Amino acid sequence: CKQAPHEKREGTFKNEAQHVEYTGYDQKTGRLLYMATSTNFPRNHSIKFGKRFLLSRPKMTISTTLHDQHIYIFRHWIADFLTKKPAITS
Repeated sequence: CKQAPHEKREGTFKNEAQHVEYTGYDQKTGRLLYMATSTNFPRNHSIKFGKRFLLSRPKMTISTTLHDQHIYIFRHWIADFLTKKPAITS
C-alpha cells in the first residue's frame, strides 16, 4: 500500500484539528479492512474492535495519513463515452 504525502485540506470541517480519518489495511495485500472518521468515536478518539474482528485480521495496520478516495466502477463503454465527451462533469 503506497502512502501519499499528507495534504492539508482546508474548510472541510468546522474543527479540522479534531477530525481524523482512520484507515485499517493489510500492508501485504493493500486490502482495505476498516475505515472510519473521528466523528464516529467519543471525544478521546478511542477505537474499539471486537475480538473476532481482530483475530480475523492479524496483520491490520491503522493509519491516519490515508484518506478516502472515491472509486467508481462502471462499464467500459461509459469510460469510452466520457473520454470522448470531456465537457461532461458530475
